[in-house]
Amino acid sequence: MKGDTRRKPAEAAISPAGAGAGAPAPAKQRWPGWQLGRKSAQRNLSSLWRVASLPTDLFSSRDHDVLLVHYRMRFLSARLGAVLIFLSFATVAWIVIDIALFNANWDVVLPLAAGRIVTAAAFLAIASAQAWGASRYQPIAALALTVITGIAFFFFAHAVISHGGEYLIGSPGHAQYMLLPIALAVGLSIFPLTLVEATVLALLPLLAFLLETLLLDGGQVWLYRDIAALLICLIMLTTASSAMSQLVLLKGLFGKSTFDPLTRAISRLAGTELLTILFEHARRAGAPLSLLLIDLDRFKAVNDGHGHEAGDQLLREVVEAIQRRLRRQDAVIRWGGEELVIVLPFTNAAQAVQVAAAICRHGLALRPDGVPQTASIGLAERIGDQAAHWRDLVEAADVRMYMAKELGRSRLQGPDMSLELSARAPAALDQSAAPFSILEGVAPGIVPSER
Repeated sequence: MKGDTRRKPAEAAISPAGAGAGAPAPAKQRWPGWQLGRKSAQRNLSSLWRVASLPTDLFSSRDHDVLLVHYRMRFLSARLGAVLIFLSFATVAWIVIDIALFNANWDVVLPLAAGRIVTAAAFLAIASAQAWGASRYQPIAALALTVITGIAFFFFAHAVISHGGEYLIGSPGHAQYMLLPIALAVGLSIFPLTLVEATVLALLPLLAFLLETLLLDGGQVWLYRDIAALLICLIMLTTASSAMSQLVLLKGLFGKSTFDPLTRAISRLAGTELLTILFEHARRAGAPLSLLLIDLDRFKAVNDGHGHEAGDQLLREVVEAIQRRLRRQDAVIRWGGEELVIVLPFTNAAQAVQVAAAICRHGLALRPDGVPQTASIGLAERIGDQAAHWRDLVEAADVRMYMAKELGRSRLQGPDMSLELSARAPAALDQSAAPFSILEGVAPGIVPSER
């Protein structure tokens, strides 16, 4: 036993000289490298999974609400306008560089200069058109037209240079034009785009680059054409990621400036903008637009008797209960204090009455003393009230809400009717309290297309 004890330190001792003499590393020393590779592979797979499981609102704009669409298009329009003005001046100014790179070969420079002037004029025309456009997604169409205009000039320049002779095809002047599709693809990264939008728009210059590089004379500029094609594919992926990052940033700013921090209902400032948008849409379409102004009955007693924290909690629960009963295109606005405004697009007064009745029937929330919270509601509708502005709807609903309070509270007062609302405890687990589908009515007998 003592001999074994003396041998173990000697066997375990490995001199630095022996380690550097080419002896194979022990298996235990090779494990960390293998584990590092495994962890790296896991991180890569995790990153790919996150990309594959993108939120639907980053994948496409289908799930964007009205306000997010409005803010995004306004932001995109302003940024695109600045880019187009810059591109128009830069395109013309580049004529000087063409003269230097083509050694004042006027047979090439003059046609290219004419093409640049036409392209710059097209950029200015797009900037003017998108600034005055009224279409909801008009800035996206203007961005696509900008990319197509750049691609058209790219092919025009290639045709001019190819016509100039073989020596021009491999010249530095031609090489600079081969970078134009790459510049177009990279430029898309500064816009807040969804994955679908960024991929489709970046695919256009990618296809132009591949066509020029693999099938036409542009391949003579690149020593390794396959590597060049791979490069622009990677650029397209980077562009899509950057564009979605811009969208994530915009969504974050949108959320902070749009929603009330206490209830997560839309703030009054953002709500007035939403009302402007929805009222104008309804006016152009000749469609109904209903508005419910809700005031919680005896809410001050909760604050006075149980504290403001209890009042805040009650208000949050009321908003959550209302939101569960609405469609995606409906909106809840915290108008002030315990007053809420519910906006119901494409909903007439009769349907709005049933919405209000359903909300109260399934319960708003429980007050701290266990009693169901009730509400007094004023109803106004664009066509029935002949409203010329959304403010007319708010004023009419406000007058009727006070009439409902005078008649005993827990009532809905409409243009030609008054209805007592039944108040129950919230039925969170009741299947009948499921949210209304966009394609469903609020009650039996309502035609889905009308609601």
